[in-house]
Amino acid sequence: MLFGDVWRRPELAPRDRSLVTISALIATGKSGQLQGHLSRALANGVQPIEASGVLTHLAIYCGWPSAVSALEVYDQVYTARKVDLATLQAVAPLLAAPASDAARATAVAEQFGATAPKFAQLTNEVVFARLGRRAALTLAAVAPSAR
Repeated sequence: MLFGDVWRRPELAPRDRSLVTISALIATGKSGQLQGHLSRALANGVQPIEASGVLTHLAIYCGWPSAVSALEVYDQVYTARKVDLATLQAVAPLLAAPASDAARATAVAEQFGATAPKFAQLTNEVVFARLGRRAALTLAAVAPSAR
């Protein structure tokens, strides 16, 4: 049913469905099912840098333990597929900060700065300035069918 019907529905391209699926499996700590779906994602056109971008984002948003568990699966799949890990380690330029970024940074600092200044700093510098501006998962990286 799942692979015969749901995966063939036209509302999402298989590539986009794969991105959603690996995201859900990582976020919920289902590393046992991740290996097959990560392999399927790569076969469906998800680039390794995009799959790694998903894992990086989810480490922040869904928890470090889930991401660490997924790392073992990523290593197995990337090794089996002979993914060039050097391309994943290359530092890509960041996207320009959106015009609303200064206001967002101020709001974070005002909300958390007095009670948790380090949290406010890390949120602004790591989550929004570095992680949120990585180019691997921009709309430009999304398949034309999903635009």
